[in-house]
Amino acid sequence: MNVSTNPKDFPVFGELTEDEIKCKVTDFVSILEYFSPEIGVEFKNIEHNEKILNKIVDMVERRRVYFHIYHEGMEMGELNEACLYCFWLLKLNPFYNKNNLEENVNRVFALALFTRVVNYTAQKGKSTPYITTKTVEKMLHGFKFWDLSKEAIMLMAQGLSGQ
Repeated sequence: MNVSTNPKDFPVFGELTEDEIKCKVTDFVSILEYFSPEIGVEFKNIEHNEKILNKIVDMVERRRVYFHIYHEGMEMGELNEACLYCFWLLKLNPFYNKNNLEENVNRVFALALFTRVVNYTAQKGKSTPYITTKTVEKMLHGFKFWDLSKEAIMLMAQGLSGQ
């Protein structure tokens, strides 16, 4: 396999415009707001740190370029993108409940996003997701206490979605 070492052969990550970042942040927040009633989160009480969300969007977009370069032109895909958002929710905690600062809504959002993307990916690929109540309990525990890497979260999602 010939691998180029010439920088001009690789895509260059350009800074996202403020409007692009704002649009992506708005989309992400609206997704979490959409399924918050199902997971018992009153979204009217949820606030977020705009700078952290902007940083998360930027890092996810940079990872898209990484996938292209280091995975032979492979697209990152919806599953991996959602897993990256889960990872950064867990690491940077951009959301908080203004009425209960002790509550970690980021972990709840990450788990909800994770299970939804696994189910979606499995259905899209015409397979059965391997998510049980026990899986959800273990994932919530892992999201709280374990130091999970981006790649570990992606691998778990791929396995649970049958991909």
